[in-house]
Amino acid sequence: MSFVSIKRPAVFNVTENAFFETYTAINPETGKLETRTQVIEDTVERAITNNITNVITTELSVKIKNLSDQISSQNLIFDIGESYVSDSLAVYYNGLMITSGVSSKGSSNFTLSTDYQNILQTGDELFVSYVADNQ
Repeated sequence: MSFVSIKRPAVFNVTENAFFETYTAINPETGKLETRTQVIEDTVERAITNNITNVITTELSVKIKNLSDQISSQNLIFDIGESYVSDSLAVYYNGLMITSGVSSKGSSNFTLSTDYQNILQTGDELFVSYVADNQ
């Protein structure tokens, strides 16, 4: 079976502050042709990106901290200086995410596994990103 797909121009919705475009697609569950609507991420009107950024920065307090000055070959415990939400911690060593190398987490600190004892060197970079626990 063949059919023609006519592309309709996107329409700007003032209430949603975004462009919407309708299209036809076959529903994989029913096998029937449907009309659907998608939000368009425009190069000028970044409705999706702007909304996501606003939600994250409004509802969460995501922070990034440089802990490089705490690096020494003997130190595997790093203090963030404030409480963070459990499971929000991401650890970056010289730009690589090493969160899986965190052996334990405290309310405001974390401990790297002993595997890093011979790797950490003064002058290396250690950054963390986390959601501050503002309770």
